[in-house]
Amino acid sequence: MSDTRTPMPFSLGLTLDRAIARYRAHALEYMAIAAIMQLPIALTLIITHGTTDQIFASGMRFTSLNDVLRMIVMLICVTFAIHATIIFAQAAITQRAIHIAQAQKPTFAQSFVQIFRHPLRISILSLISFIIHIISLIGCMIIVFYFIVDEIMLFSSQPEHTRLLTGVFLLALYLAMFVVQARVILALPIAIAEQIGVRASINRSWQLTAGAWVPAYLCGAIIVLLYSFCIFAPSLVLGSRWQNFLGLLLIRTILLIICLPIMGLIRLQLYEHQRTRREGDDLAARMAQVGYVGKG
Repeated sequence: MSDTRTPMPFSLGLTLDRAIARYRAHALEYMAIAAIMQLPIALTLIITHGTTDQIFASGMRFTSLNDVLRMIVMLICVTFAIHATIIFAQAAITQRAIHIAQAQKPTFAQSFVQIFRHPLRISILSLISFIIHIISLIGCMIIVFYFIVDEIMLFSSQPEHTRLLTGVFLLALYLAMFVVQARVILALPIAIAEQIGVRASINRSWQLTAGAWVPAYLCGAIIVLLYSFCIFAPSLVLGSRWQNFLGLLLIRTILLIICLPIMGLIRLQLYEHQRTRREGDDLAARMAQVGYVGKG
């Protein structure tokens, strides 16, 4: 008897469904990890009593170039700190999910030790991810201003062909970041699951997402939307009527604790799916299912 089944093609709905199922099975564990990882950044924001909203507001009162640059540096540092915390939390959740899938039950402390055994690796991946997101965001904003309100651009007085070439270059840069963002989305779960370095993780992610960058980007877009919802939704919904810093921070933290596990599990589920399709990672299980037992 032979098994002629092939791995199921990518389905965004199925990927999300499996990620949510894994989340529901161990929701308290994953949320506890997310809460522990969110505590340092929350305490830091409380102590400094600074938010990105306040930095923007104070920036409106700056008049000198140095003040503006200082505001930009502060904003970048705060944003990167939040982003790095998100990535570390996803790494810890990914590690825990892998342990559960392998029927291992280490303590929380042991799971965290494995993550922080190579903190530089996760930090570099956080920085790379942050840079890609920033370039994509800036590129998107420039393109919008270029094509919609191009009269305010500095190069609006340039000849038409120069402006056209500039627009093409900006669009190409944004599309390149669009693809790169999708191709490196698996670097984090790969670094955790396969215990390899940053460069090897990125190369491996590039390999596994070859020909599948659209599904990878869709998963990445959902992760970004969840992250944006947690960060900006409280201010958008309550900001104009409720200017309570601690209250907004509490709501953001609760939303992140709820959403962070699904963000990490989506990456892990996509990684497992691509590895199965490209490398037959489920080959042994399928052979055992049809009764084949290898020698030795």
